[in-house]
Amino acid sequence: QTCLIHFIKRHNKMITPRFELSQDDEFLFVSIYAPFTNLENTEIFMDGRDFRFFSKPYYLRLHLPGEVEESEKAAGEYDADSTSFKVKCPKVKQGEHFEGLDMITKLLTPQGNTEVKDKIEELSGGQENNNNQDNLGDQDHHDVGEGDGELEEEEEELDWYFEQVVPESCPDLLTTDSTASYGYGFNSARTGVFKSLLDEYSQILDVIDPDSKTISERKLEQEEKETKDFSEDHYLCDLFEHSEIDSILNFKTSWENVELGEDSRTSRHPALAFNETEQQQMLQLPRKTFKLEERERVPVLCSLLDILYAERYDERMNLGEQCSESGWCIAKLSSTMSACANTKSLKKAVVSSIRRSLIYPLYRSWDLSIQVWKDVILLLKIGKVAVIKSLLKILKCFSETEGYHLFSQLYINDYLVW
Repeated sequence: QTCLIHFIKRHNKMITPRFELSQDDEFLFVSIYAPFTNLENTEIFMDGRDFRFFSKPYYLRLHLPGEVEESEKAAGEYDADSTSFKVKCPKVKQGEHFEGLDMITKLLTPQGNTEVKDKIEELSGGQENNNNQDNLGDQDHHDVGEGDGELEEEEEELDWYFEQVVPESCPDLLTTDSTASYGYGFNSARTGVFKSLLDEYSQILDVIDPDSKTISERKLEQEEKETKDFSEDHYLCDLFEHSEIDSILNFKTSWENVELGEDSRTSRHPALAFNETEQQQMLQLPRKTFKLEERERVPVLCSLLDILYAERYDERMNLGEQCSESGWCIAKLSSTMSACANTKSLKKAVVSSIRRSLIYPLYRSWDLSIQVWKDVILLLKIGKVAVIKSLLKILKCFSETEGYHLFSQLYINDYLVW
């Protein structure tokens, strides 16, 4: 029962995505706009007049005017440029024209009865009720078994419907004049993202309801939380029992063997070559360009340093390997992501990163925090390829951590394109 209640609550909060339908003689084409979604956890179902799409936090169920089937001809892809899913649904009857594909409300409404029938009837007369009660015991031995079978059959045919609201103009990519005071994401160009998503996405943030707070208010809340979360006992323990931290400090990162000389950036070291997985990641990035004004470049670059510091810390702490906590660690150490911060000076970026590295991760050491900044400097000396590879690693970590793909949509994808 608890699981059922959780299931209902979860799906009642799902967002109905914006969608469009078109057709030809052979296929029904469904375009679903889902900008903040995790591609690896996407499910699509088509059978008869029923079409379903689920990709957290989006849920769409369409009641089609004609029948489709899931066959070898069915296909789907994600268009990064339009942040939309493109699905091809083969028609059962080729040449059939589906009427009313522009009737969005009707497509979202289940077919069948629109009124609830009252199956409870009041019996007149107490004597009739008593007779029924007396006869109930005599019928128990044959009615129970038969009733159980009927219930099981009903359970198998049970189908859940959740209310879907016709989507208005999508607010999750909103860019307005208020981004100067309220914005976050790459170049602080997004607002209204978290208030339009599920409540559970707010749990990956260190600030409550960031859309209602200015950048300065979020910064104040971030620092207050950091002060409250700092553990003197944990820090002192790592200060005096530092054998594991010493091994972390002595670890050589993947880039320390690349800087061989002044011409290291042009020597095409094997570590600078993109592997097949990285190439595939870059092919999936949206095709767009960014033209930043000079005043915008400083905060964008400071936020990039903040993100790179978090990635370098995770690599050193885990001795070059990724772990199940890597996505959490990277996002947590970066105030740019976890606190929707907008840092406008290099000094503040350095201070913020060191503060968080002494508060949240497993190992909390001043020497370790300083060493990680040296790792970031080395990364920048090697050049653009090293920075891109670090961002691609973050992209992979976030895709494997529940809910954290949102940070990729807000920050990492755009930094990679830029």
